[in-house]
Amino acid sequence: MTRGFLSQPLAVFAVAMTVTLATVLLDVSVSATIDELFKEGRAIELLSALWLLVAAVLWVALRTGDAMRRHWHVPVLLLLMAMREQDYDKRFLADGILKLRLYTGTAPLADKLIGLAVLALLAVCLWRLLRLSLPGWLAGLRRGQTAPWLVLASGATLVVAKTVDGLGRKLEPFGIALDRQLEMMLGRGEEMLELAAAVMLV
Repeated sequence: MTRGFLSQPLAVFAVAMTVTLATVLLDVSVSATIDELFKEGRAIELLSALWLLVAAVLWVALRTGDAMRRHWHVPVLLLLMAMREQDYDKRFLADGILKLRLYTGTAPLADKLIGLAVLALLAVCLWRLLRLSLPGWLAGLRRGQTAPWLVLASGATLVVAKTVDGLGRKLEPFGIALDRQLEMMLGRGEEMLELAAAVMLV
């Protein structure tokens, strides 16, 4: 019965949204200001990583051995996303794994090797995703299945989130200065969008 429930995307999505709302409301009740909600280690950021982790665990739990062998890259990508959400990509190294200066600068050799290993794993996972998972996902979209459409919505939400992330900094070279209040709102919006995207992947 539990397995049957977990295999229903809309039901799981509803539960995830309910838990998210309850957790955020609880965090609101113990926060002195709204700003505190968007700080590191608070509910919104933690929930984004948590739901990505839950998505990876559920994916593994609901797949057979053959599906796991063929599509192991899916939970690995979800785990990498969860770690990225918690800034693990730069928390333990001299610089961010996705930053060129980690490999061209004076960072320790061990940091460079770790970064290259993670990038290699990411590249393999993305290649397998495109080669092995994309056809089935596209077929699911055409059939109107819920899960593929939630993945599409999540991806679109992440694109918007990354677009507004640091938008003021991105526009500075073009001589465009954003109002400080607007920048703050965009920053909060980015965190909320990332949380929404994570929930859609559960």
